[in-house]
Amino acid sequence: MDFELNDEQRQMKMSVREFAESEIAPHVMEWDEAQHFPIELKPKLAALGLMGVLFPEEYGGAGLGYVEYATVIEELSRVDGSVGISVAAHTSLCSNHIYQFGTEEQKQKYLTPLAAGDHLGAWGLTEPGSGSDASSTRTTAVRKDGGWMINGSKNFITHAIHADTCVAFASTDRTKLSKGITGFIFEKGTKGFSPSKKENKLGLRASEDQGQRTTKASSMAKLFASEMGVRVCEEAIQIHGGYGYTKDYPAEKYWRDSKLCTIGEGTSEIQRMIIAREILKSS
Repeated sequence: MDFELNDEQRQMKMSVREFAESEIAPHVMEWDEAQHFPIELKPKLAALGLMGVLFPEEYGGAGLGYVEYATVIEELSRVDGSVGISVAAHTSLCSNHIYQFGTEEQKQKYLTPLAAGDHLGAWGLTEPGSGSDASSTRTTAVRKDGGWMINGSKNFITHAIHADTCVAFASTDRTKLSKGITGFIFEKGTKGFSPSKKENKLGLRASEDQGQRTTKASSMAKLFASEMGVRVCEEAIQIHGGYGYTKDYPAEKYWRDSKLCTIGEGTSEIQRMIIAREILKSS
């Protein structure tokens, strides 16, 4: 199996790298210190087609694949993890849920402006009392007057303040646990739907809060990559000595940014539980 990028992919990689180094790098520490979400980058990212890499051109996307998408996130995150995670949350969490599971009408209405970069997307699952254990979500949705009435709250939601479109999850049948959870699309300005305060985070401070089933392999990859990322960043601080502990060098920011990877989208502890469960299933 050939893991090398082809000529077009390498060209894209360098294009994104040049963009990140010229448009993002000069502002990284300024945005980090001020916890500034660089919404001003959105039209520039959109102009390069980076807000809809995965989606067909008929929906406003670039019509590329996961290798290109991963390359984009890698190159953005190489300069600033906050920007990388913002594009990833917009694409993988919000937009891709609509692409994979939405109706054609929903794709035309919501996905097209998201993929084109005209709108920004958010995704709401985590709550004050439920994170990795999504089946314990307290947000409810009940049928009313031909629609749905949804009650609840979410937290740690990337783009919650600036998003134009949000896919959020609620329980429609508690007896079915995780099987009774449904995704709903919210538009900015919907009555009763509003953001709260921005979290004062440790890292990633400039971010705003179909195929084969690969449960075990995905958990293994996520666990190894996230834990190794933190370990490498800690070693980098150690190698730099006292300088590594100051904000004059980027090592401390890399550690702060990497730490979220062991918490978000399933903590390391949850990944270990999933791996053990899957191994026991096959034994």
